[in-house]
Amino acid sequence: MKERITGFLAKLLLSFMCISVLAACEFKEQHSATNSSLNAKSSAYETIDESLAKSTGKKEDSASKEDGNTGTPTVKIKGHLEAPKSMNDMGSLILKGTSTGEFIEIIVKGEIFDFRHCRVEWDNQKNDVVEKEVLNKLDLVKNQTIIIQTYMPEGIPMEKIKWKGASGKDYEFVIHQNGEFGDNQWETVSN
Repeated sequence: MKERITGFLAKLLLSFMCISVLAACEFKEQHSATNSSLNAKSSAYETIDESLAKSTGKKEDSASKEDGNTGTPTVKIKGHLEAPKSMNDMGSLILKGTSTGEFIEIIVKGEIFDFRHCRVEWDNQKNDVVEKEVLNKLDLVKNQTIIIQTYMPEGIPMEKIKWKGASGKDYEFVIHQNGEFGDNQWETVSN
């Protein structure tokens, strides 16, 4: 009797292991397909002005989209579901946001000024998102990557970043999930 139970348990364990291996292979295959889809989309960029126009219906003055070799400062903002590789770079600055689980990578080429990372809330009286407090501030950012550990909401935003270009022009980006394209990447020229 003991041998029959032992044999039965061994077969049951072997069956369970086979099912686990098959499930792991299926998960890896699906995960690999999702990653390749995300990587294929990573070359597409949308300017902050276009993103804001789509999400708010407002169109700001659009700066030249050409970065070229003119030395014009650019800011690329990328949303990541996992920690970006730049998080391990010595020069990267890591900031904590209001939540965790996702990452915003801000790649600054050139100089920007008065960088502010702010907490925002919905105001029912104003029927708009309003700034509540400055979480992090930097007077000057020059050729540096900033990573904010946060969450990119699909609904009402919780955070935004803002900065000034060399000419004093104000720029602002509300941290959100880009549900339309799913690539979570934006770029602007900061004059």
